[in-house]
Amino acid sequence: MFQRTPEQTPLFPRFAMNPNLQLFLNREALYHRVPNQIDEYYDEQFIRKSDYYGNGLFSTVFIRSRSRNMVILMVFLFLVFLFIINSYDGSTIVEDKTPLPTMQPETALYEYPSIGVSESVMEQCLGEYLSSVDTGEPYPDDANKVKVHHIRVIGALGDSLTIGALAQNMINQTGRQFSGNSFITGAEHSISSHLTIYNILKYIADRVGYKITGGSQGIGYGRHTGFNVAIEGARSFQLPDQADELIKRMKENKDVDITRDWKLISLWIGTNDPGKLNHGTAAPVNGSYYKSQIEIALQKLKENLPRTIVSIIGMFPAELLQEARSIIETGKRPRQFEDEQALDSLIEEYRKALIEIQNDPIFNTKEFAVVVQPFATKYNTPFKNSSGAYDPIFYATDIFHLSKYGHAVIAKNLWQNLFEPVGKKTENADLGDTRAQIFKLTKENCLIRTIGNS
Repeated sequence: MFQRTPEQTPLFPRFAMNPNLQLFLNREALYHRVPNQIDEYYDEQFIRKSDYYGNGLFSTVFIRSRSRNMVILMVFLFLVFLFIINSYDGSTIVEDKTPLPTMQPETALYEYPSIGVSESVMEQCLGEYLSSVDTGEPYPDDANKVKVHHIRVIGALGDSLTIGALAQNMINQTGRQFSGNSFITGAEHSISSHLTIYNILKYIADRVGYKITGGSQGIGYGRHTGFNVAIEGARSFQLPDQADELIKRMKENKDVDITRDWKLISLWIGTNDPGKLNHGTAAPVNGSYYKSQIEIALQKLKENLPRTIVSIIGMFPAELLQEARSIIETGKRPRQFEDEQALDSLIEEYRKALIEIQNDPIFNTKEFAVVVQPFATKYNTPFKNSSGAYDPIFYATDIFHLSKYGHAVIAKNLWQNLFEPVGKKTENADLGDTRAQIFKLTKENCLIRTIGNS
């Protein structure tokens, strides 16, 4: 008769040498040792640990039935495979390549602040206007008659300031471009958490009964940025390519009626064009070339996207963005006086070029209009809060790009500029007025202002 040897005894953690266990496994032996006190100790230890390791005895029933169980398992897996194959409908699963935000556990609760507008305040600011909306009114065919609730599509061209570079939600959140927080197309949060132009338009759309298309979400570049095709580090010569990309995205989107829907497109470019006069190494782009590249991009939009209003943000003074860190930390601008004069002069060239484009009849028709929004063109200091003190809350970690909070500030002031007549628009906005409210609309002031209706 077969007898197990100690080498054949299954090894259980901590209990392989338990005499009682050996006695059981060698139960067919001719001779058995009489248990003693040490054996009782091993029994107690084995029973005490059995809840953690499971049943300590590999019974012969289990060993003999293992093959049968494996057969049953294989049959089960085969049936599951057949079920999956029969359920497959031929559709393609597209993997979302957007990097997920990550953060260190110790900083996971530290969220960057923003400006959100509550439901009650939105009602105070827009309630009168919304109650005047006639959903049965004819849809306008003239850019000079477009009210804000006629906008169906939103988009953007530009550089890092438009794509939301470094506008994180959380401290230590990885990534560079946070388009979901962009002042213009940001759709990552509700209006009560983060103020953006898209969120205001969505609030209106939800109450009037239509859909707004083009909002941005996620981190990095890709289709999740919606109709925000801005690129970090972009200069004016890259705008024509951005225009092509925007046209492509809009034409491919089934929610956009290219010929009927009114579109609001933001254009903000020029921060990188001064090159080595600013923070770059390239030769500065002169005002004439800067203007020509914007005109090429606008012409592309005009030819391919009828019923479009382009809102161009006027160039900010260097002190507000590029030089903010130096001024806050040292109290002075970072360059020699002659270089500062050259930079200021070039920025003024850019501003004049934008006004010339706005006033060009080519870009002011019933189907296409261009308007400059100059709300901070004369704000020639770093951001100051309501107390009049420099406040880095407006800036990202580099004290140059906009923080999530800064994007909300820009959205608030851009919103007001949209409804101010051309020639009477705010140029030195009180950016430090960060009260959680927006410019109030009524039946009389809800037109998006253009050259033709100002």
